[in-house]
Amino acid sequence: MSESNKVTTTGLTNEEFKELQDFIYKKSGMFFPLSRKHYIEQKVIKRIQTLRYKKFADYLRILKEELIRTEIINLFNEITVNETFFFRDLPQLEVLENHIFPEAVERGKRVINILSAGCSSGEEPYTISIILREKFPQLSYNIWGIDISDLVVAKA
Repeated sequence: MSESNKVTTTGLTNEEFKELQDFIYKKSGMFFPLSRKHYIEQKVIKRIQTLRYKKFADYLRILKEELIRTEIINLFNEITVNETFFFRDLPQLEVLENHIFPEAVERGKRVINILSAGCSSGEEPYTISIILREKFPQLSYNIWGIDISDLVVAKA
């Protein structure tokens, strides 16, 4: 990238970060504390450079005024971590296996519906399915996975 296309700021001011932090929270519910400023800053600078802008203010205007409708999706794809693996959160899975699912069986439920919010590329919903198939074959189930990152949902 030529020198003329580089972002002119070396980083976001605390005020700029606060404005972006508020915007992200309002649009997504994701909160990034000041301790994550450097992480967010690097991701935003990457987006600004990709769009060939020079100033953070220009980029924020694009987001707020939806001048490029897909940019918010691009930003969210950049800033989400998307960490996932099978049997990832054992305490949560143990609650499902040892309390929630047995209680559903006791109550005579035949079908259980589960929403996996923040499912990334799907390992967590698949893990829940494995537990249900192996330990609770008497239950039918529907599992829906959603994520703010369209890239990982497409992978799932």
